[in-house]
Amino acid sequence: MARGGKRPGAGRKPLPLTVVRRAVGTFNKATAAEILATINELETWGQLLQDEDPNIRLKAVMYLTDRRDGKAEQTIRHGNATDDSFERLAEILAGAAAAANSESSVQ
Repeated sequence: MARGGKRPGAGRKPLPLTVVRRAVGTFNKATAAEILATINELETWGQLLQDEDPNIRLKAVMYLTDRRDGKAEQTIRHGNATDDSFERLAEILAGAAAAANSESSVQ
């Protein structure tokens, strides 16, 4: 009778995407160059740009544009603050300060 331990094929099976990522992770520039050498790249891009699916056409154009012009700069917002939140915070602090001053003057 088996008593636990490591067994071949045991455990959860990896998701298909995980398997693909592992395989792609083993590629390098030389491997990619070998694969691309077997196709006509300009013809392939032409086929992608004339595909029936508008999503494929859009993604192909976006990729080529990003490669030519560089990716667009992304604005980074630090925290959840919006422009008016600082004004609201100032109002709250002013109200708290006024309340503290009125309490101290009463005593």
